[in-house]
Amino acid sequence: MIQKTKDGILFFKKQTIGYFTDKPANGDEFFKLFGVGNGMQDPTLPFERYREYESLLLDMKQIDPVKFKAIHKGMAYYFLAWTAFDMGNYETTMFHILSSISEDIKKDPVGWKKNPMYLDLTLEKNGGGSALRMQNGIQNAVYRDYDIYKKSHIKKNNIDEKKLISTFVDNFIEDNSQRSMISSFYSFILEYDNMRNLLKIRSTYGGSIEPFLLHLFKGGLLFESLLKQYNKKIIKHNTLGKILEENNIKEKYKHKKADVRANTFSDIINYNGGNVIDNYFNITAKIRNFTGHDLSRDDRLTVNIFDKLYKKIIASIFYLIELK
Repeated sequence: MIQKTKDGILFFKKQTIGYFTDKPANGDEFFKLFGVGNGMQDPTLPFERYREYESLLLDMKQIDPVKFKAIHKGMAYYFLAWTAFDMGNYETTMFHILSSISEDIKKDPVGWKKNPMYLDLTLEKNGGGSALRMQNGIQNAVYRDYDIYKKSHIKKNNIDEKKLISTFVDNFIEDNSQRSMISSFYSFILEYDNMRNLLKIRSTYGGSIEPFLLHLFKGGLLFESLLKQYNKKIIKHNTLGKILEENNIKEKYKHKKADVRANTFSDIINYNGGNVIDNYFNITAKIRNFTGHDLSRDDRLTVNIFDKLYKKIIASIFYLIELK
């Protein structure tokens, strides 16, 4: 084992760089030899492990961008995703999961759906791979939120989670311009527990509500984006309120009237208009607009209020996915 001294690190870098420049195409073998892996049983130094993989990729790209492009980096992105997950950085987790999938597609355009990252996202329990903490965390978040949807008053059909999520992922996975639908969905649901914990431990004397505004905005923006993508052939407008007023949209989703404006959190919390679909859609739309235009907002958030708003958003999102 190389000692963690200046000379030892320089020697290690020299060996990795030499191997990389000599055999750029053999990516899996490269990262098996020079990657630091991750703790199997429990998170073990995830920050340090993440930085090692990040530094390795940065050095490789700086040394030879052409060979960096050629080498298969799926394993490196896999461990970057796993260590980011262990740190609770879920946007970064999803960024690297989708990077790993891109590498898998490049390496095996026919059989890439047999690889762990895709199988994790589509709720396959026996997808292989070592990152069981990440797999279970991702899939348990989906099951938790699908249960929220089942208990809502808007669930449409008797469709199981795996089929619904697999269809959702497959709708967007092969188009780079659409993959943010997938990453934002998963990071939104994975961040839920973090947001609740922040609310629980924040100072009783106040503080920033930025994390909650941005998280709720992400959910509202995802709702708007899915509404547009699933209905791009029939909608005539490009703003959320006007789209929700279109007759084709009203007929498809069985809602009657759009009401998307809110000036305070109280306007959202106390809203109870329209039919049941109106209630879910309009609260989600109000959240999207309220959080998307101004960071200076009244602080009315508690764990209970946050839960209610989150459940409206996630049920509305699942409803769009089901009716697509």
